[in-house]
Amino acid sequence: MQKTIFYFFNHILVNQLTDNLYNSNNKPDSILFLNFNYTVTIKDYFPEIQKNIPNTSIINIHSEFKNKDNPIVFGYGDEEDETNFKLIEKYDECLKYMKTYWYLRTNNYQKLIDFVSSNDFEVYIMGHSCGLSDKTLLGEIFNNERCLKIKALTYQKYRDDNLSLNSTDYIEKTYQMGRIFKNKGDMRKKVLPFNSNDIIKIKYDKNAKLLSLI
Repeated sequence: MQKTIFYFFNHILVNQLTDNLYNSNNKPDSILFLNFNYTVTIKDYFPEIQKNIPNTSIINIHSEFKNKDNPIVFGYGDEEDETNFKLIEKYDECLKYMKTYWYLRTNNYQKLIDFVSSNDFEVYIMGHSCGLSDKTLLGEIFNNERCLKIKALTYQKYRDDNLSLNSTDYIEKTYQMGRIFKNKGDMRKKVLPFNSNDIIKIKYDKNAKLLSLI
């Protein structure tokens, strides 16, 4: 039976998110969705998730569409590149497009810091490339000593039923993640190896339109 996006979120992903912690027999006390999109579609799936984990919340880190109190964040977020940033920092006009100064306009970033500082946590990545445009923010998460494990949900790059490591974006994503980690030993300990069960499988029709996640 085909599994729609709704089914994926409300069953497959919920089961993974609410499963026992890797280093414990306990289920998570809370779940935080760090949403990088400009929409709030994820809220549609909250009721099912909250049946298992009532303390579930969301931070729309790059804003919400048409919400003047949470302005859209555009720009670049790798302020740790000392060579380029030192040059950019000389000019106010350039700083207008650095995410650091946009994050200071709301309390979203501080809420994220509070969450990752409060207790041990695990990370599930869905859809984010882990590119350098969010390096500083992702570094706060990946390099945090409270971050225990990181699971990257991958997608198939080709319209092929023969799923394998090479048919997904897993390897490319780990390259990007490696640029975030300050210590590659930590990366080896935290990032979970490829698992075909973590592939978001996409089925197409003859007209190349997305049908479903299966």
